[in-house]
Amino acid sequence: YVGKDYKTLKQVRTAKEAKLIKADQDVQFPGWDAIEEERKQEKAKIWLTVKDKDGNIIRKLEGPSKKGFHRVVWDLRHFSSLPVEFKQSGWFRIPEGFMVAPDTYTVTLSKQIDGVVTDLSEAMEFKVVQMRKGALPGASPKETSAFWKEMLDMVGSSIALNMSLEKTMKKVGLLRKALKNVNITPGEMDKKLHDLNRELLDIQAELHGNPSRSKVGEKNMPTVQSRMSAAQMGTMTATYGPTPTHIRSLEIAKKEFAVIKTKLETIIHTKIPAIEKILMDAGAPWMDGQAIK
Repeated sequence: YVGKDYKTLKQVRTAKEAKLIKADQDVQFPGWDAIEEERKQEKAKIWLTVKDKDGNIIRKLEGPSKKGFHRVVWDLRHFSSLPVEFKQSGWFRIPEGFMVAPDTYTVTLSKQIDGVVTDLSEAMEFKVVQMRKGALPGASPKETSAFWKEMLDMVGSSIALNMSLEKTMKKVGLLRKALKNVNITPGEMDKKLHDLNRELLDIQAELHGNPSRSKVGEKNMPTVQSRMSAAQMGTMTATYGPTPTHIRSLEIAKKEFAVIKTKLETIIHTKIPAIEKILMDAGAPWMDGQAIK
């Protein structure tokens, strides 16, 4: 329940002006500073903060800010561990957060005005219960929820690595363009960028498999992505819990992922900066991500 409307400066001003216009009275210009302050002001927000019985924040839900009674639904999931700018596509949607285990939780209502958050209610306690038990005995709800968390954390890391890989490949492309416009004799630097691009393509294949085989429907050897998919698709849509195969698939995926991650980080933090410095010292044009000259 929201006890009153939280209006912006612009809404307050326009409401007053509407009354003046209705009364056939002059409306004074508030001044450019006031108009600019209205432009910068954010709308008020209402938050419902869900916590577990130990006081850890599980989820923050934004609710309607208008006066009156409202219904806000929590999907019983934790915060999303997926990268912020990741956009999902395809028929299989990755859950944005893993489901909580049956337990006792609390929710608190608060308002946010001009960046300041103030509680509007005390914490209200409620219970999440299991609707029904499965026909086959599986893992406990807590064990299942813990595996979901481990799985989605790994999915988030994998997506982040793929996004970084794509960005790094674009960076190598920019370095190649910059090399065309710098006073460096063709040869050594061209070979370094060629080899760097091949390394990135190899990393891509380690993650997703051989593109040439995939193009014609030929099966690949197990990859990080295929192992994660096996663990994910077999557990994310059911509360039965992980089998030993799911657990082992995720273990192998994490081990192989760590090796690939180290390779990519070496390229990003060591190899590319070394090449970039040589190009910049030779007078190469500015590129995205560099300090502004």
